[in-house]
Amino acid sequence: MIDTFFFGPSDAQLYGVYNEPHSRKDNDHGVILCYPFGQEYIRVHRSYQQLARRLSDAGFHVMRFDFFGAGDSFGESDEATLAQWIKDLDLAVEELEDTADVETVSLVGLRLGAAVAALAASSKKRFHNMILWEPVISGVEYIAELEAMQRKWLKDQLDKPGRDKWAVNGMESIGYPVPAALQEELRRLNLLDVTPKLSGKGLILARDSYSGLKELLEQRMQAEGNDAELRIQHAPAVWLREERLENTLVPRESLDTIVNWLIEQAG
Repeated sequence: MIDTFFFGPSDAQLYGVYNEPHSRKDNDHGVILCYPFGQEYIRVHRSYQQLARRLSDAGFHVMRFDFFGAGDSFGESDEATLAQWIKDLDLAVEELEDTADVETVSLVGLRLGAAVAALAASSKKRFHNMILWEPVISGVEYIAELEAMQRKWLKDQLDKPGRDKWAVNGMESIGYPVPAALQEELRRLNLLDVTPKLSGKGLILARDSYSGLKELLEQRMQAEGNDAELRIQHAPAVWLREERLENTLVPRESLDTIVNWLIEQAG
C-alpha cells in the first residue's frame, strides 16, 4: 500500500508518501528519503519512487516527503532554509514512528538532502543507519556549482545572457531561486565540522572523491566513533552535472547498493 498525506503544523503542512512493507517479513525498520534541492529534486524523483518501492519490497517502512517550500508542501521556494528543513525532518520521523510503529529509523539523503540528514543526526542520537549519497560537503563549493550550471544553462538558451537575467536575490538555479537566507546558511555549511550520532552505521556513496573531500568526511565520521565507509561507484549521475543538464537517469547500481546495504544492516 502507498499512502499520500499532509502532516505537520496547519500553517506549514508537509506532503508525505508512505510505502508499507510488501514483504511478509516486516523488519520494524523505517527509512526516510531526504530529497535534494531545486532541479535535483526533479531529477531524483523517479529514482526515489523506485528506491521506495524496492525498500518496501524488502520489508522496510519507507517515507519520502517534501521539505517546506518544495514540491507539494506548503511554502514558497524562496522561503527555503536548512534550519527549517532540519525541523521538517524531525516532524517526518515522528510521523513515520506514529504511522508505522517502527523500532529504528534510518536516513537516505542525496546531495543537499544528505547534508540535511547529517545535520539532523548531529543534534541527537536518534537515527540508526545513514546513507549520504553524493553529499554536499562544502556549501561554498555547492553555490559555485549552482552558479556555473545556471550560467551554462542560460548560455544554451540565450545568445548573450546578462547577469540581471539570472539574479534573484543574487542567485537563481535553473528556475529555482536560492534565497539570501539559504545562501548564507550554505556559506557556513561544512560537513567536515559536523558529527553525526548514529546507533548503527554510515555509508557515503559517491561517483568520485570530489578532490578528496569524501575521504575526509569518511575519516571524520570514523574519528568520532561512527562505523562509516566510503564507496566509490561509477554509476550515472542522477543529480545535476554540467555535461548532463538535459538528462534524467535512474542509477540502478546506486539503488542496488543502497537497498542491499540497508538489508545487510537490518540483519
